[in-house]
Parts: sequence; C-alpha cells; structure tokens
Amino acid sequence: MKGSDLKHRLHGGQAVYGTWSVSTDPLVAATVARAGFDWMSVDMEHSPRNVESLRYILWMLRDSPTVALVRVKDNRPDELKQALDQGADGVVIPLIASVEDARRAVAGCKYPPDGIRGYGPFMPAFGGDDRAYQKTANDETVVFIQIEDARAVEAIEDIAAIEGIDGFIIGPNDLTLSMDIFGDWESERFISAIQRIVRAGEAHGIAVGFPVDVLGGPAAGLAWVRQYTPAMRLLTIGGDLGFVSAGAEAALQQIKG
Repeated sequence: MKGSDLKHRLHGGQAVYGTWSVSTDPLVAATVARAGFDWMSVDMEHSPRNVESLRYILWMLRDSPTVALVRVKDNRPDELKQALDQGADGVVIPLIASVEDARRAVAGCKYPPDGIRGYGPFMPAFGGDDRAYQKTANDETVVFIQIEDARAVEAIEDIAAIEGIDGFIIGPNDLTLSMDIFGDWESERFISAIQRIVRAGEAHGIAVGFPVDVLGGPAAGLAWVRQYTPAMRLLTIGGDLGFVSAGAEAALQQIKG
C-alpha cells in the first residue's frame, strides 16, 4: 500500500503536501494528482459523488504515486468500510467532537481485534491476495481526522492520545463557525486553538495541517502558518476543479492580452 510510505514520512517528521478532489470525473482527479502532490483527498462529504464514481476515481489514482485518501460523508463504520473497500489508501474523517467520536473513527478503519472493520477488500486486493492485504491493512491504512469543532479542541489532548491517528486536518471555516468568529483568522481565540491542536499533535507524534488557501489565498495562508504554527506538516492547497478553472482563466487572459 502507498499509505505506508506516507505514514513513515509523517512519523519521521517530514512535511507532506496534499490537495482535494471534488470533481466526479476520474480523469480530472488523476491529472491533478500526477502534478506531484503527496496525497489527494477525494471528497465524499460535500461533493456530488456516489460509490460507483468513487470506485472509478480510486482506480485511476491506483497507479499514481499520489496517496489516495477519501473524506467520508460521516463518522460511521459503514462509510469508512465502503471507502477503504473501494481501494482508498486511507480516510479523512469529519464530525469529530469528542474522544468517543475519535475512538469510533479509528475503530472503523481497523480490522479486529484492533477495530470493527468488516472483511471484504475486493478492490484494494484486486488481482492479489486479499488475506495478505488484511494482514497489513491495520498498520498501513492512513487515518486522518478532522478537527473542526470547538468541542474537539477542548478535548484535543485526550484525542491525540488515541492510538491509530496519523494526522489532524483542521477545518478553519467550520472551526471558526463553531467558535462564533467565522473567518476571523487573526482572532486570538482562533490562533490559540490552532496552536493548542499543534502542541497536542506534536506531543503524540501526530502531524497537523489545514488548507492554507482558505486563509485569504495561498500566500496569505502560508504566511499565517509561518508566523503562528511553523510546525504544521500537513498542508493542503486547492482542488481539482479550482485548478481547472484557474488554468482556463489564465489561458483566456493570455490570448485576450
């Protein structure tokens, strides 16, 4: 599994760079992934996808060096199982507000005795030995959980102590919404919350990051990270449809100019 290399890099203290896929077209997602991103999160939470389109996208990403993660719709064992059984190297799990939520998320990604994932890895083991996949899946599957609720921040030290979490992906928009300071990136409360998350992650070997372009664009977001949280190692930027749109606009401006 490609996920094992990403996990080794993260646990070794390296930075990794990701992006998002919201397109239902597998070719668009695969083309962007091959630009050189370390990982891509295929979004099922806010995108108009079904399981069949997810399977095609993951199949296209299979031969790419980019690690294919899936942001599931909900923190439920059936959603996690479905994503992993379609061939994802790992998952990004939303709707975490407590230690119990985080434990349920990790358990849904692991086969017994470490968790409750049901057995049926047809796509990830396609053309190979599904039992061989099962033997290493618990160690190699990447598990990122989203921190986007003020309640999760208040419990972050205990959440970080849970075995099996590889990364915290902060959702700045939802987090500031839950704090009633939507979009106020310079708020002392927001800065303090992010720094607390990073400290908890570092204490337990968990990488932390967020989409830097959300904070007023890539340059402003990177400047924010360098100023307040230089230890962040899971930075993401943009998404496949955004890159297509930006490329089209740039090409049109060139020919008009």
